[in-house]
Amino acid sequence: MKPFEPNPTVSNTAAGSGCERGNAIVEFALILPLIIMLFIATVEFTRTFRAKEMMAQASRELAHVVYRECFDSNGALCNLSPANNQTDLCLSYYKDNFTRRIEQHLPGIELSVSMYSYDAASSTVEQVGLSRAMGSAAPSATRFSVPRISAEFRPEIEAQELLVIGEVFYTFQPLFGGVNTSMLSFMVPSFGMYDVTVF
Repeated sequence: MKPFEPNPTVSNTAAGSGCERGNAIVEFALILPLIIMLFIATVEFTRTFRAKEMMAQASRELAHVVYRECFDSNGALCNLSPANNQTDLCLSYYKDNFTRRIEQHLPGIELSVSMYSYDAASSTVEQVGLSRAMGSAAPSATRFSVPRISAEFRPEIEAQELLVIGEVFYTFQPLFGGVNTSMLSFMVPSFGMYDVTVF
């Protein structure tokens, strides 16, 4: 009678199965951070794209409504009030409405609207109104000035005698925390965004 001998096939199969399980765990541990990073990048890219679209829409609508409501062909610079010196009040009225509406979706957003007119008699450009946003951050200065309008938009302002510029400033904050509060912030730091419409 032969003594009992273990089956080498069975023991090798069991060892191989345990080895494969260990390899799978190690591979999953290596892949998991990449999956998380890809998920975060997708979410933040979507949020950035949405914010940019909302900013573009806000600057377009703000510039259009101010052009339509705060100036007419008779030279009245503000339809909100019969007095021509109420231009800033008119600009502020519409800018504040837009700020309140969009700040629900983009907290801390800042809007600025300015108006420039052209005097054909003296061939000069003049800023006739400016209203900056009073969001949760300090108002950002407009990036436009009379010399810049004269240099870059001379044909347009001579043709229509008026330019309205709507500007939107926004500091994008990552969903997973600010620069100093999250270990993930190195992936998606906070950064400034800007959009402008010249109407």
